[in-house]
Amino acid sequence: MRIASAVLLFCLLSETALAESPFSATSNAEAGWSSNISETPTGPSDFYLRHNHDLSLRGSLGSLDWKAGLKIDQTKYLHHSGEDDLEVTGGLEVGLPLASDMRLRLGYAVTREWTGTIADFGGTMVDISGEGITHEFIAELLMAGEGRAFVVGVDGVLSRPGDSVLAGLGLPPLRLAPEENAVTVRVDGEWVVGENLFALGRGHAFSTQVPELDKIAYGREPSQGLRLGVGLRHASEAFTVSGYVGADTVWPTNASHLIKVVPYVDVEAELALREGIGLGFRGLWGVGRDEPIDGVASQNLDLELALRLALHERVTLSAKAGLNREEGLYFPAGARWQKTLGADLTAALTDKISVRIGAQQKWVEQPGGDDYAVTRLNMGVSGAI
Repeated sequence: MRIASAVLLFCLLSETALAESPFSATSNAEAGWSSNISETPTGPSDFYLRHNHDLSLRGSLGSLDWKAGLKIDQTKYLHHSGEDDLEVTGGLEVGLPLASDMRLRLGYAVTREWTGTIADFGGTMVDISGEGITHEFIAELLMAGEGRAFVVGVDGVLSRPGDSVLAGLGLPPLRLAPEENAVTVRVDGEWVVGENLFALGRGHAFSTQVPELDKIAYGREPSQGLRLGVGLRHASEAFTVSGYVGADTVWPTNASHLIKVVPYVDVEAELALREGIGLGFRGLWGVGRDEPIDGVASQNLDLELALRLALHERVTLSAKAGLNREEGLYFPAGARWQKTLGADLTAALTDKISVRIGAQQKWVEQPGGDDYAVTRLNMGVSGAI
């Protein structure tokens, strides 16, 4: 079970970014204890060590800007090596100006992961080691004019899980997850409508494909859908808020008559209460298609409240509270709830190095009663060049 996923983030290459050093690197090392490393009702506790590193190199060839990146994320446990994880991601992004107000952006990333899981088979704990490859593609056309901006993009994610080994059961290697191809076509725009006020529009269409044999073997039904939303964004020195309201539409690819329409709401806000005190909120309600609970599509509610308090010029206290609810749209057999609380104390030793201590608590309620809780304590150090 991975503690956190490492994902290569494609960033828009701007003149400001290219003015920075052509090479950058950040590293984090964290040691801690978890009460439930497998995040299951019978999961064991253990100490862990996690380290991750992010390296990037950028430059230009004439008018073509480019950025290459490498990310490494590894977690090791003291007594239960069956939960060890390793993830390596490499990617390349290029940006090309097509006109004074138009820019093309292309990117590709590949992630290779080796994962470990301790599973409970009727009271017998079994180590499951697996691997997989994920390919990510992105193509964007960015257009900006006086008082308006548009982004037209296509994203693709190809998941290729490999075979897993179930230790001690005498079984041959098995693939435990389906292959999936997900494509999203999106259009986003914003217009100035007043002082510090912008109108927002969004239209996203997605399609998920699953091989025929995997549909049967893993109970994963491909789906298609559409997200439409309109909203507003207000930005000032003390308060920033943006929000969309609209509708999500989804249907199984082979049963378009089973169309579902659910509300879509996406809100983000940041408030500076006073100097050194900040409050943030994020709320999302809509369709989820990443590993849906019913194998087709889920209706998800995500809420998060964050507080940031500067105790000293170099010492910051941050706290978060989160709530997640997921329920299948086509086979509603109960909802899965997740509640989280966490706090971190961070001290900046220099402009490039910081240390932190933290604590997190998570409660998960699942259909069928397989509820569990996780307590995590950690300390770490971060550095950048």
